[in-house]
Amino acid sequence: VVVNSLLFADDVAIFGTKESVQVMLALAEQHSYALGFRWNPSKCVVLNHPSPLSSTAHGYTLSLYGVPLPQADEVTYLGLPFGKKGLIASSLVSSWSPVVAKVMGILSLIGVSCAGFSLLLCSRIYSTFVCPKFEYGLAISFLKAQDHKALEQLQDWCLCLLVGGHPTSSTTVLRHITNIPSMKHRVNVLATCFALRFQSLPSSCLLVLLSLSVSVFRMSSFITQNPLYLALPSPVPDKDSKLKSFFYSFCQSLFDQFIYTTSQVLIQRCHPLLEVDPVLFLPATRAERSHLVCYHLGWLPGVPVECSCGHDHTSHCHLHECPCIPESLWDDLPVCPTGVHSIDACLNLLPVRPRKHCHPWWPSLLTLLWYIETLSYPDRFFTEASSPGSLW
Repeated sequence: VVVNSLLFADDVAIFGTKESVQVMLALAEQHSYALGFRWNPSKCVVLNHPSPLSSTAHGYTLSLYGVPLPQADEVTYLGLPFGKKGLIASSLVSSWSPVVAKVMGILSLIGVSCAGFSLLLCSRIYSTFVCPKFEYGLAISFLKAQDHKALEQLQDWCLCLLVGGHPTSSTTVLRHITNIPSMKHRVNVLATCFALRFQSLPSSCLLVLLSLSVSVFRMSSFITQNPLYLALPSPVPDKDSKLKSFFYSFCQSLFDQFIYTTSQVLIQRCHPLLEVDPVLFLPATRAERSHLVCYHLGWLPGVPVECSCGHDHTSHCHLHECPCIPESLWDDLPVCPTGVHSIDACLNLLPVRPRKHCHPWWPSLLTLLWYIETLSYPDRFFTEASSPGSLW
């Protein structure tokens, strides 16, 4: 199959030798005259043009309407950057950064931030409107380690904006409680779905015909070499629901391995399932939910400071025995396994599905977190919580 042009709406790409391309440019001129329009030579770009010093160039320059066309080492077609050797993954990742920053700036103005909507709503807005911005083209891109790292950093930056954290803060816990997968997993999912769709295309489809004629085909060289595709069961799930269930099981198994091997204490305290954490949707006031989220993120108690009791610093161990916190609140919490903090145990006992009645210790847990916040940030003013847990 010989393809010398691609036409998508008003985006046209033509391929060939310098002689054949010039002939096609002349045909494009005639076509524009016949239909009464004109191409804009300044918006055209010649890619992979012979170097002026090359023996094949001989001062040859492609032109349209007698106007020489500009040359470039990289050109954007249908939103994707292409160079002499094809799609440029590194440029693809870097080109999305200003676009994503602009979108996040607009969303923050309408309340997508820690001072606006709830974290759950902010995370869903991010997944719906921002993620697709830098997922476009990833399914067919050959990403190197530094490209994956750049994608993760871009997502981390967006998530830190949602909670008002430092741009370089770890987002491992934040991604877990909001159930937002890593960009590496998203790339594997996109590539796997693309490969499966390719297998179902009719034999007359252009992509199938091209795959039979090109010497190096991305599908077999790296798209189908990702671990998610290689782990597909046989036969491959024939329904989207079954395929989605397999993706979840695969990701859950990776997370279980990560928890078993990691030394990150905060993520080990979280709920073990890859679902939205209950602290984001259970009925609670804005302040109560903030306490729950901050505890998960390690901002409560945060960096130890001199405790108001004057006996020690505000560490987890001291706060459990601090005389400023009523001992009855700790007694109200359920008995936890050895080596597990009482608050961590309570958070992991919360229902993963909304239910009508709360646990009897729920008000005590919220009151405890209020005390911890007042002791952890003694320079701030806090109003005493009234009827904690009354919304549930």
